[in-house]
Amino acid sequence: MEPIKAQILNGDTILIDEVDVWLNETQGPSLKSWDGHFDLEQSVPELMSGNFRLVLADGRSGEFFVTNMSTGIGSETGVDFRGTGPLQ
Repeated sequence: MEPIKAQILNGDTILIDEVDVWLNETQGPSLKSWDGHFDLEQSVPELMSGNFRLVLADGRSGEFFVTNMSTGIGSETGVDFRGTGPLQ
């Protein structure tokens, strides 16, 4: 899986610009779902709760919520997320 550049927005406010996102898209019998992961050099507390918008460099976008945030080696923060609707 190759990363894709993206922006993370809260309403009209850009929280994160130019982040590499690893995206999984799964097609079930009647539903398509998506989730993914990105890493941050420092924590963004606003991501702790609520829904956000992912805007991909290929023009697709969709709403998501954070499922997990963890700090790893070197203080990098890993963020896992799940889409809440279509990614289009």
